Amino acid sequence: MAGRKFTRSGARKSPLKGGNRIRTHPSRGRTKRTEESTKAADVAADTIRRARHPLSACASLLRDIRQELDLVNSHVVIAAAALKAQNAEHDSEIADVLRRSVGDALFRRIELLDRLLDDDVRKGDAP
Repeated sequence: MAGRKFTRSGARKSPLKGGNRIRTHPSRGRTKRTEESTKAADVAADTIRRARHPLSACASLLRDIRQELDLVNSHVVIAAAALKAQNAEHDSEIADVLRRSVGDALFRRIELLDRLLDDDVRKGDAP
């Protein structure tokens, strides 16, 4: 009987699963995403190698990356606005963190891609 834990009402408590330890190994989801991003990078490199005009192929890939980053940035803005609208104790702080760290970093990268692509177009390297 020493192994069982009972509450005051006599109902049995369910044991903790996993405990409070910090996870020291990556989850399977992270590994899968890494493999997917590696495949995407391989496809992109192969596309550039096979292109007749490698610079225009690079510009096209950069435009695709820029569109994806812009979409992710939109999601961050929407999530931050939703958290602010909930008006819970820590939600507005989380929204500020999303906007300032994630949103600002994405915006800086999008601007950099825009400048790179504008320079590419001005030089006549892109179609």
